[in-house]
Amino acid sequence: MLRTMAAMGLMLVLMGSHGQGQPAPAADPMASIAWLAGDWEAEPKGAAPSSAMTKVAYHFRPVLGGKALSVETTFNGTGRFQGMIAYDPARKSVAVWYLTANGDSTEGTMTPADGFALFDLTVTSEQGKSTHLQLHIVHVDADHYRWEIYVDPNGTGMSKLVDTTFRRVK
Repeated sequence: MLRTMAAMGLMLVLMGSHGQGQPAPAADPMASIAWLAGDWEAEPKGAAPSSAMTKVAYHFRPVLGGKALSVETTFNGTGRFQGMIAYDPARKSVAVWYLTANGDSTEGTMTPADGFALFDLTVTSEQGKSTHLQLHIVHVDADHYRWEIYVDPNGTGMSKLVDTTFRRVK
């Protein structure tokens, strides 16, 4: 009797696993921002009324067979940021790394949020002071995205610093 029950149990397990087939492939963690590949420009105006217009250009290039995006940012044609966005298997998240021409560094993660890509970042100045920053990128259409920067300079809560729309130039 015990053997019969064990055999029946084994048959049920085998039948159940046979119907399931192969496991679905893991989703590409970079898929939600793959559309960023290309060249983008905007002229954001800072939060302060006296802020001057600056032409900002982002150049996102797929590298390593599409497993990562290299990022180059210029302000008024001058190199400002250089970085990479890639899946980090150790953290099990999409990681973001940037360096600036003046010695600052930025490190953080990107996660898909409700209607936008959330970049949660820590910017560390050359002097070692860290600031929490969030970048929200909203994919408007094939040729536009909205870029919102929120900053928490004093640890008291996020406030919007910049909100602008980038347009695809290539």
